[in-house]
Amino acid sequence: MDISPEEYQRRGEYLEALKTMKKTAYVEIARILRKHNIQISENRSGIFFDMAKLPQVVFDELVQLRGFIDNNNKELQQRESSLEEARHALEA
Repeated sequence: MDISPEEYQRRGEYLEALKTMKKTAYVEIARILRKHNIQISENRSGIFFDMAKLPQVVFDELVQLRGFIDNNNKELQQRESSLEEARHALEA
């Protein structure tokens, strides 16, 4: 499967973003890969797969997962900020 240089770069950027994700995200990524019968290697360090060989539909699903995680993290931060403001208001 050949991918364009732009798509290759996009996948490289996704790999960089993976480094900041939590363990729960890796579990979901593995679930998606297994669902699509993508060959992965696992050891104590984590899971390994060839990002360049992923079918586009699988990569798109991984991108959607990342968007979902990012949105949830933003909402969580907003809620925590609101709670902190409420605590300060109650203490005043």
